[in-house]
Amino acid sequence: MKRLLTIFVAAGSLLAACNDSGGDLNRTPIFKVVGPEGSDVSQTIEIDGKPQTVEFTVMATDDWTASLSQTDGFTLSVLSGGTGSTPVSLSAKSNTSGATRSTQLSFYFKEESEARYFYTITQAEEQPYIDVAPTSVSLIGDVSEFTIAVTTNQTSWLCDFVGEHDWLTQTSKTASGVTFTAAENRTGRAREVQIKIVSELHPEVFAYVDVQQGYLVDPPTADLLDVVFGENGAAEDAPPLKMPVELRPNEFVTTTYLEKYGRYAAVFTHEPGLSKLTGGYYTVPYYENETFKSKLEDGYTMEMLVRRYDDPKKMQVKPFASSQSGGVSLCFWADDSNQIVMETGTLSSTGSNTWRQCKSGVTPQKDVYYHVVGVWDKDAGTQKIYVNGELKATNNDAGGEFNHMSTKVNKRWFGIGADPGADDTGEISFKGEVVIARVYGDPLTAEQVYALWKLVK
Repeated sequence: MKRLLTIFVAAGSLLAACNDSGGDLNRTPIFKVVGPEGSDVSQTIEIDGKPQTVEFTVMATDDWTASLSQTDGFTLSVLSGGTGSTPVSLSAKSNTSGATRSTQLSFYFKEESEARYFYTITQAEEQPYIDVAPTSVSLIGDVSEFTIAVTTNQTSWLCDFVGEHDWLTQTSKTASGVTFTAAENRTGRAREVQIKIVSELHPEVFAYVDVQQGYLVDPPTADLLDVVFGENGAAEDAPPLKMPVELRPNEFVTTTYLEKYGRYAAVFTHEPGLSKLTGGYYTVPYYENETFKSKLEDGYTMEMLVRRYDDPKKMQVKPFASSQSGGVSLCFWADDSNQIVMETGTLSSTGSNTWRQCKSGVTPQKDVYYHVVGVWDKDAGTQKIYVNGELKATNNDAGGEFNHMSTKVNKRWFGIGADPGADDTGEISFKGEVVIARVYGDPLTAEQVYALWKLVK
């Protein structure tokens, strides 16, 4: 790479010199051709008989041309060029000639007769082949369909299987691919099979596709917190804990019924990112609840279903959180992406808080509902974040002892619509709807997260 950069710099300097008085008399023309990785002009480039392309790049300070000694089966994308960097593709057709064929690719300065660079490309006779894509398929436990693309020079091919395959049904087949439908998997275990795509005329020519399918489980019950919103701003926690849910009212918080989900949602209309809020959000205090605290400490899962009313900004926003010098949150990050992030506070070796963050890479758009699940597994030392049932990111550096949030007034609570501040007011406010706000006392599995997603999708 350094060598190529040097060439470009030199070429740029010489081109600039052409504009100076007498520059054309003093410049040294530069001509450089870079072939495929690992190729050398002194060595033959050998390719197989399949149709394909071979890539070259020409860097020059003058006009140049390219030519092929043999055009039967070979073509060039570009035959001439000028100053700068120009990609050139040599295309080779399928070699069904019955013998190896070759061509010499030459590059010249336009005004010269002798080639500056030449490459010999040799193409073997095409052999029977079958290529497939993808070579592996990972399925959820639901009924699902997938297609395998098949590229081959065989006029007839079929599908065979290695392993139990009664859960797969071939639904269509064309010359270029085959489609299967996987049945719902409620066996309680993952299952897998290999699909063998094989030539009927040449059974020694085949390709494998590995197929894995997860399984469905019943959705888990939120054993720590399951906030259910009601009419006129009402909210309560479902059993088993029946945690106190307190509304700090003002004109910027209410509830609305959503036909789409068959439940009420909390609606927050104050501006996002505010601090020192005495009202406009919900709190779930748990400072003296030892069961709640210990369950969080051993590993937990947070779930929320939210919709933003504002366009993403470079601003942190916390719709569901208990984070102040420690604790937990599901939030929107304060960078250009404003992506969905999970936070977990753990204790460092000196006893201070260390934030463990798992960034989803998903930027939430205005007026779109997102189902978000964050999982902290203390034993594994990992965080996982799921958006709309799909695992989006894993943080493998999330170990340590859990560190609860703390305030100046010995308060500890989960906030919905705002995050707890150090002085027991709300901060980092959220503008939009919170439909679901749940906490589970265990790290949920991918199958359990998907079961939750199925309830709302």
